[in-house]
Amino acid sequence: MGGKKHRNFRRPKYEIMRHSRHEFNFSVVIWLPLLPLLIICIGDYFRKKTSSKKDVCWESLNNNVSVSREAVDWVSAEISHLRRLFDLIESTSIRTNKKDQITNVDRIGISHETLRRRALNYIYEARYTLNNLRKIFTQLKKVNQKELDTETVSSIQASLVRYRQNMEETISHLQLILNKLGELDEFSQIRKNGLNKLSQRLQEKIQKQQNPSDCKKAKYMTFDFTNLCGLGCCMHQLMYCLQLALENERVLVLKKHYPGDIFREWLHQNMLPLSEKCSYLDSDNRSDNINCPWIVKAPQVHNWLPHVLPIDMNKELLRLHEAPFVWFAGQLAAYILRPKPQFAQLINVTLKSFKTSGDPVVGVHIRRTDKLIWEALFHNLSEYMEHVDNFFDLHSVHLLTMSKRHLTQYHME
Repeated sequence: MGGKKHRNFRRPKYEIMRHSRHEFNFSVVIWLPLLPLLIICIGDYFRKKTSSKKDVCWESLNNNVSVSREAVDWVSAEISHLRRLFDLIESTSIRTNKKDQITNVDRIGISHETLRRRALNYIYEARYTLNNLRKIFTQLKKVNQKELDTETVSSIQASLVRYRQNMEETISHLQLILNKLGELDEFSQIRKNGLNKLSQRLQEKIQKQQNPSDCKKAKYMTFDFTNLCGLGCCMHQLMYCLQLALENERVLVLKKHYPGDIFREWLHQNMLPLSEKCSYLDSDNRSDNINCPWIVKAPQVHNWLPHVLPIDMNKELLRLHEAPFVWFAGQLAAYILRPKPQFAQLINVTLKSFKTSGDPVVGVHIRRTDKLIWEALFHNLSEYMEHVDNFFDLHSVHLLTMSKRHLTQYHME
């Protein structure tokens, strides 16, 4: 009995991983070696002032063959390394015979995470290159038409547009594949559960240290807001003081705020106290107090530089999070910004009023005001919107991929 059938099917996880490997290798092989060639060609095209621009471009390519070969060799070596990591992942994947699930759910292989993060770094670098190509295209439009052949300029413009579109599409698909790679075998949920456990453990540790059984016997880290600054500046300082107190096993208390200290007033009105048992009065006139230094002066005294991560969580954080230092800073801020019930209710009501269905909403923090005086450079709104466009492009690719149905043919014997 023979025949053909078409049916929808869901590919097994190991096949998705193998498919993501081939797509990733193909994308890297095709696009990365071309980037230095294109940039070198266009750069020399406009720097050299000769009668034949095409000859200059061709000569530039020949002169930079060695550089291009080095780039290709580097990419090939990286691809080989990635293949070894993929093979290691597939060979060490432990599954049960019946349910096809990882048995050791408390561990994520470091090679899996190394692969995922390295591949994402490729994407970030490619995005940076694309922005450079956009600048080249902008410069090309400003070139005096008398110096260049119109047909040549139009051809280069069309090539750049086509190149950019193809590269953007490749990057979006690659990024989606790599994100899905991080979700294989429930790895995404494993990471989330692991980080939640660490968060609970750390918050309980801070809570216990900030609320000792006897405030009179406790040791203190004190801080006085004598140099008033903005919300972000004050939060940065408090996070450092809390980190320092945590490492030295001391209770962090704040001295009485001065008139006009808006941040301290806001913190007192809306957030829970750093300690529910102890106050600055318990530490008053204590000879063993340690005053937390201003963070801008701390690097000058190495004794005031705490470990960047909790020692007892170091290995777990490095395994579970690609930016563990940011995660730890977020945990410190989360403790400081624990809202009081009334303020928490206001936050919840506000969040419920937001749209929760349909297309996503992107919020952009545009840095302006006094920060532009000496702390930061001005960036046009269009630069911010590039990242917004990238987000929605990736979202569109995700929706397109999710809507696809895979078909197969097979013969029935």
